[in-house]
Amino acid sequence: MLRPHSFLLLSRIAVVLTSVLLFSPPPLVHAGCGCEKPPPPLAAVRPHVTYAGKEVRLFAPTFQSGQSYNVTFVSGTGKETATVQATAVVRRDVADSHYKVQLPVQVPNLPLGPSGIRVTPVGQSTVTLSIEDAAFTVAPQPITIPARTGASRLSGFRAAVSRAGVLYFSLNLSQVTLPLVFQTQAQGYPLRFTNHNVLFYNTQGFLMQLLNEDMLGLFSIASATSSGDSDVLRYSRHEFNSFYLQHGERQQHQLDATDANWHTDGTPHIDHDYLIVAIYGHVNGSRPTPGATPAVEMVVQTFSLFQRGLVADASIEITGSVRTDSYHSQTGAVGGQNGDLWSNGKIKLADKVAVHGHATGREFDISKEATITGGTTTTTGPVTLMPVSMPSGLPDLGEIEVENTETRTLEPGSYLVSDLTVGSNGTLVIDNTNGPVTLYVTGDVDISTNNGVVTTDPDPEKFALYVIGDGAVKIQNQGHFHGVIYAPASLLDLSGAGHFFGAFVGEKVKVSNTVTLHYDTALRGE
Repeated sequence: MLRPHSFLLLSRIAVVLTSVLLFSPPPLVHAGCGCEKPPPPLAAVRPHVTYAGKEVRLFAPTFQSGQSYNVTFVSGTGKETATVQATAVVRRDVADSHYKVQLPVQVPNLPLGPSGIRVTPVGQSTVTLSIEDAAFTVAPQPITIPARTGASRLSGFRAAVSRAGVLYFSLNLSQVTLPLVFQTQAQGYPLRFTNHNVLFYNTQGFLMQLLNEDMLGLFSIASATSSGDSDVLRYSRHEFNSFYLQHGERQQHQLDATDANWHTDGTPHIDHDYLIVAIYGHVNGSRPTPGATPAVEMVVQTFSLFQRGLVADASIEITGSVRTDSYHSQTGAVGGQNGDLWSNGKIKLADKVAVHGHATGREFDISKEATITGGTTTTTGPVTLMPVSMPSGLPDLGEIEVENTETRTLEPGSYLVSDLTVGSNGTLVIDNTNGPVTLYVTGDVDISTNNGVVTTDPDPEKFALYVIGDGAVKIQNQGHFHGVIYAPASLLDLSGAGHFFGAFVGEKVKVSNTVTLHYDTALRGE
């Protein structure tokens, strides 16, 4: 079952990283899976860094298609060498989309760090291609980012350092199927860096992300609390959404069976599961020494964007006889005590509000009749909520208005909507049985009807509603609402006598009447 889908747009990855752009970015390509990415620069070896078992492609004007070659990798920090055999083929080059002769070869096991490459035709001694070790680096095997929340430690971990002093390590994100927040720190290795030094590549050589771009809320860097540890970075990969939109929802970008670097529609396939993190930092005032770093303790922590049921940037105000609790959509467990509240600002509970969970906020105003079973915690500092980024190429439905006993059905897919209005006994049917439905709304959302929004599959992960900008979100629900709402710059107003299943995020949140909020703990990987 596909479970990350659209709201992986909002997923955050935290890692300890750094690097600097060592070349002028080439023109962007329209990948169709994720954001537009600069292709690898034209070079004799592509990518310029990867790990053992992954493929690199070598280029030389003297290569002959069908000819077999011996490819010898020579460690730049020792005497180790490894030779593998490969056959030249004619394929499209992801760097410029031209068909050309190239030599695909898997990287053998070698010491971490810079590595030179020599190519000779099988049965001959003439060197056809020679690449200096400054042009290629062997990275460590990837750190597997778990699909569940929690913390893990990798003892004895070593990163790789190139001839230029750039530090590299790899990430395996193939198991990530939830909107998670990641944070990583290398303990015992005092690496210092800023956002202007951080880059991400994939194992094809595409430049995936520059952190010095204008991406408010996408990342944050914290200085190490111990002088012997690295700085800490939290990072959000918004292109997750487009990747799953194009592949998970079976749109037109299917892989070419003859070359996995391309789609059948002629656009390049950009892999998002395996990343190379480049770090151009300093250790004790100097660049790291080429080769393998000293063994460190790598600490990986994962969190969920939907770690709590109700989240507000500025404030939460709940009145009436509202109740919060939790359940688990996958196991069927109900009546849980994880109906948590979280806000950067004030949390106000009046009347007979019953919170079956914990509340975290800057300050509290709680009436005598209101109850919080899990107690309260005062925040130590504000946390930035990531703004919504809209994928390109979404079908534009314009304004959706369903009224006067009308019924409108939306089938699986992701859509752009200007305004969403459901009223006067209108019904919006979300037909998500065979796949998720995601709406990106640029204006207001106003749902005030007895029927409201009906989902054919009650799994909240299969209906996501994102608000781009500060449009108001008002839902007066008398029935059941199953889904995820993410509107970090909006007033989110939930009222009525209905039941809301999932997780809900706004700038200011108001809940009133006899609403019951049921947080789905499956959203955080439990």
